[in-house]
Amino acid sequence: GRNARFASIGNGLAAAAMGACGYFLSARAVFFVTALLLLPALMALRTISPREIDPERAHGGGMPRPGADTNANTRANHPPPIRLANLLRRRPLLIFCCCVLLFHFANAAMLPLMGSVLTMRSSQWATVMIAACIVVPQLVVALFSPWVGRQAERWGRRPLLIIGFAALPIRGILFATVHDPYILVAVQFLDGITASMLGVMVPLIIADLTRGTGH
Repeated sequence: GRNARFASIGNGLAAAAMGACGYFLSARAVFFVTALLLLPALMALRTISPREIDPERAHGGGMPRPGADTNANTRANHPPPIRLANLLRRRPLLIFCCCVLLFHFANAAMLPLMGSVLTMRSSQWATVMIAACIVVPQLVVALFSPWVGRQAERWGRRPLLIIGFAALPIRGILFATVHDPYILVAVQFLDGITASMLGVMVPLIIADLTRGTGH
């Protein structure tokens, strides 16, 4: 939940910077800002020390047996990883992958299509409004993600995942029927609900389904 919060804050600030550059400079300036954002990303990655990462645990290696020595050098406590081919035959994992695939088929084109509509209706404010369409969901994700992480332990994964999926068709219907550009920006609140749910649930459920496999 905290990781999703920090990611959404970064995405929101980047979108705000791009929208400001598009409005005050030119639409082409947005692409230069995107390239420049690579520099702080590389600087952040350099602060991660390889000594802080246990590769076996990071790849879903087996958890130590109760009462066993948890020292990272004691590899005998960890079962060997299963074959990747066996992992790909796990029915729950395949079902979840198909669900996420169908979600992205529906979701990926939604904001670009709405952005083209905003550009036709209000070309002067298009870059600012599209930036707002990105910033609004990121604010929602920043607010709700830690709560989602806590509720995942109380409610379980399924109810939160269903809420995240259900917000998508509602958002699609509103995009198809609402014509006011400002209300369309407000509709992006639903995208924030979806993003906060899936941002936490997808890695969590994948970890649940592959824990102990070494993958």
